[in-house]
Amino acid sequence: MRIFLPACSLALLAGCATTPAPRSLDTAGLTAVRNQSVAVTSRPRPGFAVLKAGNMMFGALGGLAGVDEGNKIATANGLPNPADAIAQELVIALRDTQGAQSAAPVAVETNDVERIAAQAKGKARFVLDVETRMWHVTYFPTDWTHYQVPYAAVARLIDADTARVLAEASCKVEPGTNAGAPTYDELLAGGAARLKATIAASVATCAAQFKRDMFAMREAAASAVAAAASAPAPAAETVAWTGTMACGARNDSGPNAAAYEAKFSVDVQGPSVRAHRKTADVEETLAGEVRGDQLELRGTGNRVADPARSWGLGVSGAFAPGATSYVGKGNMVVGGRPIRACELRMTRA
Repeated sequence: MRIFLPACSLALLAGCATTPAPRSLDTAGLTAVRNQSVAVTSRPRPGFAVLKAGNMMFGALGGLAGVDEGNKIATANGLPNPADAIAQELVIALRDTQGAQSAAPVAVETNDVERIAAQAKGKARFVLDVETRMWHVTYFPTDWTHYQVPYAAVARLIDADTARVLAEASCKVEPGTNAGAPTYDELLAGGAARLKATIAASVATCAAQFKRDMFAMREAAASAVAAAASAPAPAAETVAWTGTMACGARNDSGPNAAAYEAKFSVDVQGPSVRAHRKTADVEETLAGEVRGDQLELRGTGNRVADPARSWGLGVSGAFAPGATSYVGKGNMVVGGRPIRACELRMTRA
């Protein structure tokens, strides 16, 4: 499998130099998208780097070693390209608000708008291109023993017929403090559970920001970004819950197509919720935060014996203050397309 470096390649700490200014769909754009087909782009997974203070002393060679180590971690733990999950969230938003219809993903390896439009033409009326520009593990400049996972992406909605960008925006997620940050070993413990949860949180934050900046869905996005920017209370008690995920049969008759139920262990710490399961065959992790009286959980799963076989998971539902049970409904997603309807039921132990 070919692994591609993000556009920033080894200049990861500096981020990307060129990011688009936010541009929302205008009235004409909203009218044009209504009830039309929308495809997402599918890009090769970008290179994932681990930047340690010791490695960075060796300059470019140290950076290359960090990319090699990071790619091994991504492959071993089945980390998908976060852009795929973000794109799926945006397509769902267009479906729910404009009646857009999801089309098959379009494989691209370019940033050129005209080439992307040409590859999508005849397959979908519009193409939603989300690109990961930065994702890596790195130490804090003033704390070399604790680690963060910065993430950045750009998104564009392209008219496949005219090769015109109708809406675009950028997103960058970085912690504002090292309070509560994990050590390197803690980040990768339990099948990289905390790393996966951190990436899932970044996906949720960027999806919410793109909904606001590209589609003027301001209320939901503003609350999501505000919640992501707020550090959880350090003294919050961790409460154990039990969970059961019930997923219907695959709608594409793919492998392991039958409906199933699976048990999850669930930790609730203040507004933060994490659900996880690992068997001999499968590992899945979802994470999210309670916002108002709603809880949206996002995450990924993969085959233990074949980490490259991965999928996305997302559920949402009401979660009132003091609740002792929760029902979240959503989908399992592969290649940007929902393949199963899923329901997660949680009960406080």
